[in-house]
Amino acid sequence: MLAVFEQAIAHAPAGLDARVHLQGTTSAKNQELTGMSGMEMLNAFKERQVAVHFGQGSGLAYSLDYQKELLRPRAFVSQENVFLLFKGHLSNMNQLRQMYGITKAVTEELLIIEVYKALRDRAPYPADVAVKHLEGAFGFVLFDQNNSTIFAATDARNGVGMHWGTATDGSLVFADSKELIKGCGTSAAPFPNGFYFSNFERGLVNYEKPNHSVKAVPHVNSSGQLCGAFFKVDSQAQMENAIKSGMHQVGSEMEINPWQY
Repeated sequence: MLAVFEQAIAHAPAGLDARVHLQGTTSAKNQELTGMSGMEMLNAFKERQVAVHFGQGSGLAYSLDYQKELLRPRAFVSQENVFLLFKGHLSNMNQLRQMYGITKAVTEELLIIEVYKALRDRAPYPADVAVKHLEGAFGFVLFDQNNSTIFAATDARNGVGMHWGTATDGSLVFADSKELIKGCGTSAAPFPNGFYFSNFERGLVNYEKPNHSVKAVPHVNSSGQLCGAFFKVDSQAQMENAIKSGMHQVGSEMEINPWQY
């Protein structure tokens, strides 16, 4: 599965392309800019069975047969102009159905859409709390065409091999395969476990430690070439922010709703 979003919709985190950490250095000059545009990557996904385009520079592509994994199935669903690419499974469906008041007929993929719609329309709690309620091994990318909203997340422990990167035209790209994401060149990297990304709130957030800042760590392979950046919680930044704010820290459950447009 592959998702591409043009810059007009979303900007990738500044540190995703590891070359930014070498700006002005000899190594940066030696690091070639290689890769493809977002739409070139979509068009190169030959095994896709479904493709949906949003304007000229954004779209989703899906294939059930592409490197199929029986224990981590893929799915593509849409409802009321909300589109979802989902991989994996949820292990607490009964609990989630009761929590959101939905029937047993609702699948895992439709439940993710219901969770998003509840946050969008009713917003009973912040996004990090909602994602923490999801248990299992999963990764998803959701796009709400009604308001050009992106919401992507992975579970915190198991992981399903989600990747992301920046295409040569600046498009933000998500995929569940290294092969599909390689067109992002030096910015291709694994999507971090236990994080969610949104284009309307705070960008990339660790939902288990939502009050901590996140920093990019460039990765250099054995040949000395940059091959993406990894993200981790910056505990030092959280301490510095606490000092600046007079040590006043508010738990995520008490934060003002960030899902207001």
